[in-house]
Amino acid sequence: MQQTQVQVVTLTVDQLERMLQRSAQIAVDKVYSHEKKYLNRREAAAYLSISPASLDRMAIKDSIPYIQPELSTIKLYHVKDLDEWAFANRH
Repeated sequence: MQQTQVQVVTLTVDQLERMLQRSAQIAVDKVYSHEKKYLNRREAAAYLSISPASLDRMAIKDSIPYIQPELSTIKLYHVKDLDEWAFANRH
């Protein structure tokens, strides 16, 4: 029978918080790596459960970040940005 070795490590609160934040970021990155990263107007509005017109108004007011490829009128919304916006604007 193989014995398991136990090692005790002492961390400061700051070290523990940084370690947890990094672990959470790795988990989030893994989730998003399997998804479509950018959504078009219709997809982003559906993702946020709002109308495309509401999404347009919020994008114009700069409250929802988007990218616009050069020489294009199409706005693309990153899923992570939409999640961050939804979290910051929950009621």
